Amino acid sequence: CAMNEELVILKEKLKLEVFNEEGPWTIYKKPNREVYAIVSRVGKVHGGAALSYAIVKISPEQIIGIGVAGGVSPNLKIGDIVICDKAMQHDMDVTAFGYPYGQVPGLESVYIKSDSKLIQLLEDIAKKYYDESIKVGAVMSGDCFVTGDKGNKLFNSLGGLCVDMESAAWAQVAHIYGIPFIILRSISDQADGNAVENFTEFLNHAVANLSNLVIDLIERQ
Repeated sequence: CAMNEELVILKEKLKLEVFNEEGPWTIYKKPNREVYAIVSRVGKVHGGAALSYAIVKISPEQIIGIGVAGGVSPNLKIGDIVICDKAMQHDMDVTAFGYPYGQVPGLESVYIKSDSKLIQLLEDIAKKYYDESIKVGAVMSGDCFVTGDKGNKLFNSLGGLCVDMESAAWAQVAHIYGIPFIILRSISDQADGNAVENFTEFLNHAVANLSNLVIDLIERQ
């Protein structure tokens, strides 16, 4: 995750302890199980660098990216969870060289897909234990906090359900290393004129909803 606030509930419920605090990021670990956590800090560079650091240190078998996001789909409300089946960078533009908008040169497509087995597992968990508040769709990442009418424009032009500032970087790093990954985002705001106020007010609510699903995912593997 990107912020300490996004890990606080999981840190308590999973009893995470400091595993490695040397270097630029602290890595946490669940006692008696190979479950680790790292807080990257905000933004794509932080996200990609922190995940690369964690991969080198612990060689994970799978990666779970978590955190809050702004909902741009009209079908999302604050507190809903998005199982992100793919991720893209909404601020990547090399169309002048013939690439589709959002595609990173060197990658095969605009979107980087999450692991199909993890998507299916989460969908099965959602159907059995949760209600319609869990959706499946794309996340769009960029180095800006989306407000005003930009969220609606991104939804209409690119089709992603939510926006954040790290997921596409995590996806790209996981893809480069060939590690299965999934990203889960809980909606803290609706990326509109009230985004800043809503984010502050509903952050804890969104994190609580997300943390329960993450624990269910870990326990069922």
